[in-house]
Amino acid sequence: IYDAAGYLSQFFALSCMLPQIYKNISSNAAKALSLGYLTMKLSCCLCDNVSAWTLHWPTPSKVGAMTALCILVILLYQRLAQKSMMPVMRQEMNAR
Repeated sequence: IYDAAGYLSQFFALSCMLPQIYKNISSNAAKALSLGYLTMKLSCCLCDNVSAWTLHWPTPSKVGAMTALCILVILLYQRLAQKSMMPVMRQEMNAR
């Protein structure tokens, strides 16, 4: 029963980030995400993964840590991709 509760907890915790990913895709709003926050969250996720595997935490903790890292990498990629596209978008708008 504890594993089921752990999976349910990880699912709800990680599903909170999915609307942000969708919003970033639909409206190019990734620049609202702080790069400092994402970097700090990345280091926390990496530490969480290391501790989950080295300390032999239960399976929900291992799966949740890996999934959180994957979702965070997507958010970080969206933020960096939009940042690199901003000059191109400005040039296109000025040309019009």
